[in-house]
Amino acid sequence: MKKSCLVVEDHDHTRLLLQYYIEGFFDFVCHSARNVNEAKTLLEQNVYDLIFIDYILDDDYGTTLFRYLKDHYRHSCKKILISSTENTESLALKLGFDKYLSKPFDLEAIDSIIKTIH
Repeated sequence: MKKSCLVVEDHDHTRLLLQYYIEGFFDFVCHSARNVNEAKTLLEQNVYDLIFIDYILDDDYGTTLFRYLKDHYRHSCKKILISSTENTESLALKLGFDKYLSKPFDLEAIDSIIKTIH
């Protein structure tokens, strides 16, 4: 059975790049959401092994979705915070994210993250 991934990112280009790259090179089933509300809908319908969450989304912060996952999502998954904001790496690790991905990122950074948790 293929592993599954959810990419929660409000910028279309970044969201699609991550989705297509992870599907194509790591053989994941990958879904995407533009905001917290879309992500919650997908989380109610699917089980994910890996979730990339942008720090600042159109409708809320990615940390709000992270708290929702801790309180309501009963499946074990790895969570990665994506951000271009300074000093968010320490916040991500303090909150309990498994990894942090700084924007702008290169594909090698994604490779490294997925290979360490895959």
